[in-house]
Amino acid sequence: MIASRRIRSEADMDAGDGIPVFAQIGITPQTAKQHGVDYAAMMKGASVPDTMTEQLVAQALALQAAGAALIDFQGSGPVAGAAVARAVKIPVIGGQGGGPWLDG
Repeated sequence: MIASRRIRSEADMDAGDGIPVFAQIGITPQTAKQHGVDYAAMMKGASVPDTMTEQLVAQALALQAAGAALIDFQGSGPVAGAAVARAVKIPVIGGQGGGPWLDG
């Protein structure tokens, strides 16, 4: 939660100035490995630990609460990406690793 508080305070500074915040979160091969997940398998739909998905959802909710206008979720995969997109009310897009489970 310390990271979520830091994310929120930094995003609040920009959103408070009337500048739309285009927030970015993501899963990299390195962060997947920290959670014991094979990144390539995850991108094809392999399950991810609940703790990893919960952490990403918490980060997304903190960014939304801070005023983010949009979240760019890199390397989302179908499990964590779908969970984040369902949890927030703002659009969640993705480039690399995005798919139909995101908003765009």
